Amino acid sequence: MYDNGEVGYRLDEPTESYDWQDAALQTGFSQEHQLRASIGVVGNQEIGDYQFAANVNPRTVIIDGQRATSYIISNKSNPDLKWETTSSYNIGLSTGFFHNRLTVTLDAYYKKTSDLLLNVPVEQVTGFDTVLRNVGSVTNKGVELEVGGVLIEKKDLRWNLNANIAHNKNEVTSLGNAEYFIPSHGYTNPLIVKVGEPLGSFYGYKFKGIIQSDEDLSQLPSQTISTVEPGNPKFEDVNGDGVVNEQDRVVLGNIQPKFTYGFNTKLTYKNWDLFVSASGSYGNKLFNELACRLDRGNGYYYNPLAEVADRWTPTNPSNTIKPPSTASIRSLR
Repeated sequence: MYDNGEVGYRLDEPTESYDWQDAALQTGFSQEHQLRASIGVVGNQEIGDYQFAANVNPRTVIIDGQRATSYIISNKSNPDLKWETTSSYNIGLSTGFFHNRLTVTLDAYYKKTSDLLLNVPVEQVTGFDTVLRNVGSVTNKGVELEVGGVLIEKKDLRWNLNANIAHNKNEVTSLGNAEYFIPSHGYTNPLIVKVGEPLGSFYGYKFKGIIQSDEDLSQLPSQTISTVEPGNPKFEDVNGDGVVNEQDRVVLGNIQPKFTYGFNTKLTYKNWDLFVSASGSYGNKLFNELACRLDRGNGYYYNPLAEVADRWTPTNPSNTIKPPSTASIRSLR
């Protein structure tokens, strides 16, 4: 059971000493002020059905030359699985000016999600890569501003415009007994879930370009992920110990935007109307996993990008695309 509550107070209600509403009507400046506050707790179970159980999926196999149906366990069971719980607190102010032809709404909020549902890596001896568990907590806090206006209001013609902007800060605040874990992510593994960082953080090495033929290799740190030779990528030695290894991986950015924005406008003339809207985000990072496959120069399974033709060679010192591996050279000819 989850509880929620909200209260509101109209600041423009008339009092014995001063009638705000009457003054607003006389001046035509302000007509409505409302202060709002809310608190509540909600649950989230958007994880699919029967995730607490060890589900089985059918597979077709051949036994003694005959087709037969077998069943395999598709996920590790977790009988302790339960809903996420999100506690939220919100305070807002709504105002109207010029007989509400101009409206402004400002909200600030704080949300904390506990018993976070995440696929956590488990020992391979279990037969699975991950298991769904309630792990730790994450917070979201931010502000939202919306401004709306009626620009034209006549008998047969009306034009209004609304715009909004919002900033949200997401942070993992607890992962139980762990400080971080790296979730399984298919072909590549670019993500990390880490206390103090937002969800959706990218994790890896800082790319510094391609090693060129005229570089002094003795001045470069050794690398455990590739040999230090012309044509290979070079990465930053973050901790300065002279070796580029797993200790030099860092958070490279995250999917959380610095702010989101949007607007819409509607123009109405008699029985005709035109509606236009747009929205976007700024400051968030993206990870192009498909490009990781298409710029590797391995054409056995994927047709490489055209830019692979401009890959590094001794006579073409590219600083962005390394040469293909020996196994894939034939596919590029």
